[in-house]
Amino acid sequence: MPIRAAEAYAWHARDGALQRLAPPGLQILWQRGPFETRQLALRPGRWQPTWEIQHSTAAPGLQFVDQLVRGPLPRWRHQHDFVATGEHTCQLVDRIEWELPLPPLGRWLARWWLERLLEGMFVDRHRTTRDDLLQHARWSHVPRKTVVLAGASGLVGTALAAYLSTAGHRVRRLVRRPVQCDGEVQWDPQRGAVDLEALRDADAVVNLAGESVAGGRWTAARQAAIVQSRLATTGTLAKALAALGDRPRALINASASGYYGDAGEGECFETSPAGKGFLADVCRQWEAATAPAEAAGVRVVRLRIGVVLSERGGMLAQLLPVFRAGLGGPVGTGRQYLPWIALQDLLGIAEAALCDERWRGPVHAVAPQAVRQGEFAAALGRTLRRPAVLPVPALAVRLAFGQMGQEVLLAGARLSAGKLQELEFIHQYPELDGALAAMVGSR
Repeated sequence: MPIRAAEAYAWHARDGALQRLAPPGLQILWQRGPFETRQLALRPGRWQPTWEIQHSTAAPGLQFVDQLVRGPLPRWRHQHDFVATGEHTCQLVDRIEWELPLPPLGRWLARWWLERLLEGMFVDRHRTTRDDLLQHARWSHVPRKTVVLAGASGLVGTALAAYLSTAGHRVRRLVRRPVQCDGEVQWDPQRGAVDLEALRDADAVVNLAGESVAGGRWTAARQAAIVQSRLATTGTLAKALAALGDRPRALINASASGYYGDAGEGECFETSPAGKGFLADVCRQWEAATAPAEAAGVRVVRLRIGVVLSERGGMLAQLLPVFRAGLGGPVGTGRQYLPWIALQDLLGIAEAALCDERWRGPVHAVAPQAVRQGEFAAALGRTLRRPAVLPVPALAVRLAFGQMGQEVLLAGARLSAGKLQELEFIHQYPELDGALAAMVGSR
């Protein structure tokens, strides 16, 4: 790991580390106590038995152990060792001992299966740890910040809350239900209500809230919900920031690559005009809703986010079963551009926007490698070692999804990543093949 052993240990001990390391589908039911003696309950899947774990044998900066107290195995002991290998490097060593409650033949077969499963899981865990540490290291000289986060329950928001917490930042989640724990703040954006005191001593606000645009056909009611969910949340936060005297210095607000509509072959820059269509209109209104905060002197960053790639949700997670079955292929002509970004890089972009005051105005949150939809399908097929040649005709998309299919699946735009390069942002996953291999190649 590219960091001192004590700092690697500290990363694991911070809130959010367990969420960052958990495999897809793992539920964290509860946690109690300080890290060195923490008790927690985990469920690997909805119908799986619960694992109750106890931390022990902790030597801060060097080692800790988590051990099964109650669960499906007679024995499970996971020892984490942090071994210094240089002045600013260390080795993270995971040692696992387990017993299986099976007769000899069944135990042999299950051990083979479990070892393969663990190998893939730890490849992912170590990659995530390394990537987070590399990205956090760039901002280690910046004082830790208090961040108010809207949209914390979505794919990106859940990951961002955990990611910022492992960097030592303090995250307050805005929630619409009653508050259940420290770090939550109730708000009601439909009524324009938010706790101003919760914002007053914060350093920045990150707003990722908004109804999914790809959840089905765009009925009139659904279109209204898509627009209102973005304008209500952004407007409430921007007006609240403008009303405060002692206010957060930055508002990082989500937008989308849909700002440009169907842009064809031309390259889109942050200075390019908005396109036509429902999505472009939504993005234009969405970004305009930040105006009160900007007029009050808040540094506003509008992240025009491409398709976020993650095996945990979103487009990639929905495509994986189809492509694994060998039934994947290009949508429509496959010539339309697909602006994309690995979730890990989007987290790094958000952290950079928080910590670097050069970031302001619209910024394309996309990978530097522009790909077409057909190229994406071929790359995913290669990664999974499956054919990806079955096309989805444009007519079928229009019949099944109507306007949503036309604007989300059949349209495209080629977004430049030049501004990210000017801001010296370093992508961990600049190329599609490498990003897909990291996300699904070990499974």
